[in-house]
Amino acid sequence: MCLVAGAGLTACEAPPSVEPTIADAGGRPPARSALETGVPPTPSAAPSAVPQEDELPLEAGVPTPDDARTFVDLVQQARRAHVRRDGPVLDPAGPGWERVAQLGDRKSWLAPPRGETGRLAWPEGIGTTLAFPVGPEGPALRTGSIYLKAIAPNQRVTLFLDDASLGTVAVPTQGRSVTFSLPEGGLSPGEHRLRLWFRFTRFVGKQRTPGGLGPVVLSADARPGEAPKAWTGTLAVDGQPMPALFAGPPSAWTFYVWLPEQAHFTAEAVAGETAVEFRVVLQGDASDPVDVGRLRVEPRTRRTVDLDLSRFARQPVRLVLETRATAAGTASAFNAAGWVNPALRMPPLPDVHVPGARNVVVWAIDGLRADRVALGRGGERAATPNLDLLFRAGGAGDDVWSGAATADEGHRRLLRPDPTAPSLPALMTGSGRFSGYFGASAEIDPALVAEFTTQFDLRRTAEAPETRVLLRELGEWIDVRKRTPFFAYVTTTEPRQAGEDAPGYVRLYAHRHRADAEPDETPGPGDEAAPAPSRAELEAEETRAALAALTARYDAQVSAADFWIGQLFALLQSHGVLRDTAVVIVGTTGQVLRLGRSDGPSLTPDVLRVPLVVWHPSMLGERPHDLMRGGDLGDAAATVLELAAVERPTSWRGRGLTAALLFGAALPPRADAAAVGGQVAARLGDWWLRGSAARGLQLWNLAEDPMARVDLSAVRPIALRLIRDAMQDEGRLAPPPERDVRPRAP
Repeated sequence: MCLVAGAGLTACEAPPSVEPTIADAGGRPPARSALETGVPPTPSAAPSAVPQEDELPLEAGVPTPDDARTFVDLVQQARRAHVRRDGPVLDPAGPGWERVAQLGDRKSWLAPPRGETGRLAWPEGIGTTLAFPVGPEGPALRTGSIYLKAIAPNQRVTLFLDDASLGTVAVPTQGRSVTFSLPEGGLSPGEHRLRLWFRFTRFVGKQRTPGGLGPVVLSADARPGEAPKAWTGTLAVDGQPMPALFAGPPSAWTFYVWLPEQAHFTAEAVAGETAVEFRVVLQGDASDPVDVGRLRVEPRTRRTVDLDLSRFARQPVRLVLETRATAAGTASAFNAAGWVNPALRMPPLPDVHVPGARNVVVWAIDGLRADRVALGRGGERAATPNLDLLFRAGGAGDDVWSGAATADEGHRRLLRPDPTAPSLPALMTGSGRFSGYFGASAEIDPALVAEFTTQFDLRRTAEAPETRVLLRELGEWIDVRKRTPFFAYVTTTEPRQAGEDAPGYVRLYAHRHRADAEPDETPGPGDEAAPAPSRAELEAEETRAALAALTARYDAQVSAADFWIGQLFALLQSHGVLRDTAVVIVGTTGQVLRLGRSDGPSLTPDVLRVPLVVWHPSMLGERPHDLMRGGDLGDAAATVLELAAVERPTSWRGRGLTAALLFGAALPPRADAAAVGGQVAARLGDWWLRGSAARGLQLWNLAEDPMARVDLSAVRPIALRLIRDAMQDEGRLAPPPERDVRPRAP
C-alpha cells in the first residue's frame, strides 16, 4: 500500500463539452411536472458521516508483475460502463448510453437538428425505451428527472416504468428537466425499462422525431441533481496528466467483465479538496456483493490500489468502483477526485521468441467439428493420430469460434478478416511469398480465390473433389516454387460430402456404434421373456440407430481427412521443405449431425466450434500444456501472419495465438458473436447466449449443462448482460420490437 502526502494534485478537466440547459430560458429552477401524481417523494436526510471501518487490504495476494498485460483499460472502456451519482444516470453524452438506448429501442437515433447544440438524443419515431440496470441502491430511490425538449408546441409525453404508467406531462419547447416520482419502495435490483411515448412527431430532414431527450437522473432525494459536465478526463499526478474516471463522491462506475486466472485490478485513488472513501466491490450471479478493497484518501493525496481478483476467475462479474464522502456535508467538484489509470491486468506472456517460418501451409476443412476430433482427448471421437501428434509437437485449440453458419463465411473470416484492409493472401504475397490456392470446397467465394498468385480450383475441372488430386497439384507446385518462400491455402469439403470414400473407417465406426448400442439379449437361467417393445420404443430405437450410423460415417470421414493430413507432411518431407514450413489445420465451420432435412444455417455449438492445430518446424517438442480454450477464426488469420513474421494490419480484430497454442499462455477474455437471419449467438468462456431479440435470448453454461437444456437468462442477470453487451458491441443484436402501450384518448 502506498500513501503519498502533499502530492500537489490538480484536477484537469476533459475537453469542454456543451452543458445541457437544465433550467428554462429565464433561469428558473426546473418546474415540477404533472407526473407527480402518486405518493410525494420523501426528502432524504442529510448524509451522515461514514463510520470509520477497518480498511480492507488493497494489495491483497501476489502483487501485479511490472510486465503484466492490461486486458481491460477501464478509461478506454468508459463508454461501456454504467454510472450513478446517488442513483443511475442515463446521459446521452455519458457512459453507457449506447447500452441503455440501443438495447431498449427498436428504432434508430437521429442526428441533431440544424442549430441544435445541446447534448441531447433525438429518437426516431413516436417513442423510445431506455433499458438500464439498477444495483443495491434501487430500493432507496424515490424520484427521477429527465431533460426534455419538444419538437413543436403542445407536445406531451407519457412515461412508463416496466410497462406501468407514471403519468403524462407537457414537454417544454425550450427544454428543461421535469421531475417524476418512482414507485413506493423504489426499484428492485436488476433490469428496468423506462419508456417514453410522445403524442406526435415532426420531420427533421427526411425522418421524424418527437423531440430531444437529455440526461435521466434517478435519486433518493426529492429533487435529483444534474448530470456532470464530463465523466472522464485527466488528473495531474506528480505534475503529469493521467487518464482518469472522475469519481467525486457520491459516485459509482459499474463494469460487467469476465476475469481470467490471476486477474488484478490496479489504479491510483486520487482525492480532491475533501477526503474520499474509495471502494471496489465485486459480485457474481451466485453471490452477494463483496468488498474486495476499501480505503480512505486524504485531501489532495493519492494511494495505490492493487487487488488480486483470482477468487473470481472464470466467471462473469459486476465490478463497481464506488466513492463516498467521509464526512457530512462535503461537496467537492465531481472531477476533482477519481480513479487514475484503472485497469484489469493478467500475467505476462512467456518470454519466448518464435522465429518466422519461411513457408506456411493452411488447410481449411469445411464442416469440421471441434468435438469429434480426438486431439489427445478420450471419449467416443474420431481417431485422428496425425492431428494428435501435431498437437503434442505443436499446439491446438478445441473450441475456436467459427462465427459462421456457412463455410463461405468461415473462409472469409480466415482470408479477409477486415474488408477494409489487405487480405491474408495479399499480405503474404507482399512479404515476398508466392501464394497458391488448392481447393475442393464448393463454398468459398471465387473473389477470395482470385487474390492468390496461383489458383487450382476443382470447381473448374471435371475431376472429382478428391484430396489426392489436390495434393498431387500441390506437390507439383511446390516442386517449382520450393526455392522461393511460399504460402499455400488448401480447402477440402465437409467430411460427409467428400467425393472419396473411406470404407475401412466406415466399417470400423459402424461396428463400434453397433457394439455400444446392442444390448446383450442372451437370457440367463430363470429369466423371464422381456415384453415386446412398443411401437414408440421401436421408432426411438430406429432413430438412435440412424443417428449412430450418421455419426459413424462422419467420424470415418474425419479419420480419412486425418490420413491425408499425414500425407501432406510426407509430401513436404519428400520435397525437402518440411523443416522450413509451418502448417495450420483449421475448420471453417462445424456441422450439425441431425436426421431429416435441416432448417437452414444453425447457430449451435456444433457449428460455431471448430478445431485449430498449429505446427512450427522451429518449435518442436512436447510441452506440458492443455488444449487452448477460446479464440476465433480472425485470430487464426492473425496467427498465420505471426507464424510467417508478417506484420498484422492494425484494423484486424484478430490477435496472434502462437503463445497460447505453443506455450499455454492465457488468452485475454473476449466475447465472440455471430448472426444469421434473425438469429444471434455469443459466447464468453463456458457461457453461451442464443436466440433472437424479437423472441428473447436464452443463456446456458455448457460446462454445467453440455446439452443446453436449462435456460439461465432469468437467474443469471450479470452473465446475461455481459454477453448481450458483447453482441451489441459487434452490431449483432437487433433491438426487439416493442409492445404498443399507447395510452387511450381521454
